[in-house]
Amino acid sequence: MKTNVYLGIGIRIIVLFSVGMFWSYIPEHLTEFFGDKTVTTLYGKRTVWGTRHYWYFVMMVLLFSLSLLNVVVQCVKLVRNNYDTKKW
Repeated sequence: MKTNVYLGIGIRIIVLFSVGMFWSYIPEHLTEFFGDKTVTTLYGKRTVWGTRHYWYFVMMVLLFSLSLLNVVVQCVKLVRNNYDTKKW
């Protein structure tokens, strides 16, 4: 595998998952905005998601799916541009 292809694919994967990890910190700090409620049960305290939290979750899943598709398409383009694909 050529170095520029390897690094191109590696960087795209790192960026995709790094953004996902950083976005996972947002709900912890915005529980009031999302309308989450803390409920005390027999087993301790837990958080019940509000409606906005479910909308946020669906939006993040769709955006991640779109980004994942984009990474795959870009990787395919990168490989096609750097290798002779006429034999395939």
